[in-house]
Amino acid sequence: MAEGASTCIAVRGLVHEYRPDAASAAFRLELARFDLERGRPCAWIGPSGSGKTTLAMLLAGILLPQAGSIDFEGRDLTREAEPARRALRLRRFGLVFQELELVSWLDALENVLFPFRVRRDLGVDASKRQRARELCERLDLGPVLGRKPERLSQGERQRVAIARALVHEPDVLFLDEATGNLDEARAGLVLDLVLEEVQRRDAALFYITHDRSVLGRFAALLDLGVVLDRAERLP
Repeated sequence: MAEGASTCIAVRGLVHEYRPDAASAAFRLELARFDLERGRPCAWIGPSGSGKTTLAMLLAGILLPQAGSIDFEGRDLTREAEPARRALRLRRFGLVFQELELVSWLDALENVLFPFRVRRDLGVDASKRQRARELCERLDLGPVLGRKPERLSQGERQRVAIARALVHEPDVLFLDEATGNLDEARAGLVLDLVLEEVQRRDAALFYITHDRSVLGRFAALLDLGVVLDRAERLP
């Protein structure tokens, strides 16, 4: 652990195995130890099929491993029932997976505000609506806020999903190829905003990418099961 950093999610002895279909070989993901720390954004650059999305879903409590523990601030997610894990995701996590999962009957702005709609303890007031609009402006979405997902480009949908993941100020962000459909300028704009939000909140970030050009902006790199600090990487 880096000096001054605090562990947000601690993985110990994780083993997860599954078979996509009867004709496929079983996939096995093993991770002996991994700490996702607040304020130290972590990227995974592994090749396709190496288990990047699977690990993000395990860390977020969407999937459960066959062995090992996934501890979030003293709670072992592997021992909690799905309703408790889902409540945790709604309150504390921000997620963008490749499917995006926007709500088809809501416009872009209401999709961004959706995390407040699904939590009974929250509502949408003027301050939350203002934050949503500000995030959308930062992501160059201002002209399309009234459009439903079917009228958005894939890149616009991706940026709506990113704004939705940020709007409720989560403690942990999981972003899976979150800039894959964006041009270089907009991808940089998204990463700038995400890292700014992580720093401001002292949050944790697990960022899956194939873009090696951005790795220098991350404090830790998970590469084929090896966690490297920035100072330990080869030039």
